[in-house]
Amino acid sequence: MKKHIFCVLLAAVLAFGLFMPELALETYERRLEGGSVEIQNNDISLSIGQDYDYFESLYLFTECSIQLELTEGNRMTGDQAAEKCKELRKRFFPNESESLAHMSVRPYLLAKGNDMASSAIYWMACWYDENGDFDGTVWIDDEKGLLISCGGRLRHEMDNDNEMVVYASPLKDAAVLISTYYLEVKGVENAAISGDDDEYIISLMGESSDKCFIRVFRQSDDMFYVVPHRVYLE
Repeated sequence: MKKHIFCVLLAAVLAFGLFMPELALETYERRLEGGSVEIQNNDISLSIGQDYDYFESLYLFTECSIQLELTEGNRMTGDQAAEKCKELRKRFFPNESESLAHMSVRPYLLAKGNDMASSAIYWMACWYDENGDFDGTVWIDDEKGLLISCGGRLRHEMDNDNEMVVYASPLKDAAVLISTYYLEVKGVENAAISGDDDEYIISLMGESSDKCFIRVFRQSDDMFYVVPHRVYLE
């Protein structure tokens, strides 16, 4: 039952000050050592001077323990981020309607520990249906608008009784579709897929021998998530 799954997890993360991308999207077995800190300050204005390449953005997303909700991004406006997230949603979740009842887009600063020099801005978009139920999410980085993480329904079709019929190997189809995207990203030289139809791992290799392992896994019978799991920078 997918009703409010993401919303409930998100509320719990915000309430207890845990790391939202890690728990809300993946419910990892591990916790960040020593917990994490959440800061809320809508009056802050930040400008990030250091440019991150794609692997660094993925790395920071997996390793951060400080989350700051912002009122604006650094490189992208809210409208630009919304359009990019819509574009990625349409590509990875072709069955989903573009006219959902509600879409929210928010920028976040994520930082590793107390070192604000190791920080970057990301945008999170969430979609909800007419009943207010969670219907998908896309995370992108503010620097380049590249996919960081996403979640939504597996590929499906509706039968004559208007019942959802999920394709035979939907998770593999999703992994292949998303790995194709990674190969289009500058700096990614190779994307290899391994696993079964419960979970796939996409192994990315960068030009400078950077490595990233992306989890593609089922959250329920018809929902799946794509989350960077481990990143190794050379």
